[in-house]
Amino acid sequence: MIMHKKIINTINHVENKSVFSLFKKTTANSDISILTEEEKNTIDSISIKNKKMEMLIYTLLIISISILIILIYINSKRILYKKRFKELMKKQHVPFQSLKNIIVKKSPVKAKLNIPKNVITDILCGLEKFEKNKEFLNSKISIASLAKSIGTNPNYLSKAVNHYKEMSFSQYINTLRIKYSIDALENNTVYRKYTLKAIAAEFGFNNTESFSKAFYKETGTKPSFFIKNLEKLTT
Repeated sequence: MIMHKKIINTINHVENKSVFSLFKKTTANSDISILTEEEKNTIDSISIKNKKMEMLIYTLLIISISILIILIYINSKRILYKKRFKELMKKQHVPFQSLKNIIVKKSPVKAKLNIPKNVITDILCGLEKFEKNKEFLNSKISIASLAKSIGTNPNYLSKAVNHYKEMSFSQYINTLRIKYSIDALENNTVYRKYTLKAIAAEFGFNNTESFSKAFYKETGTKPSFFIKNLEKLTT
């Protein structure tokens, strides 16, 4: 009986050891499985963070390049405006009363216009008076109203301006206004203290935008830049 109990105890001991060993292995395998899943999640998390960081770097790079391009553009514009300003100031400004002399003049002939000679003469005399009296500063001036004051019709007046001034009527009016504004801004510091809106109205323009566009077309620079640099010359 004693021997039998020993054998049973021995068997139980072996079985318990085996069970414990199996449990240990199972637990170890389970830990490995859990650890592997955690590592996978960690790797995925790091990967996502890296992608976000790359996107952030690319975005910042694009923004930096864009800002640099804009700064280069602004600087090049400033250099160009300064060059044009200097060229403009180097020109000898004739008194505005003689402005008509710098606009192309041709002998009053009938050729190409199909307008009577006496009508052409009247129109040219009317335009000379129009310039001398600075009637172009009237913001309500139109080809119809000017033609009526000269005593002709808009069609004849338009043809005469196109032929003798070599520009359209609206270009002719804007040219006169801008030439006058340049002369006035350069020689009268009071105008420089005005707002652009007030300056535009003073020289016959209905709004700031039309004045700025006409000024830029005539001078290659903006009125604000022109005024600012005039101030620098006098201080």
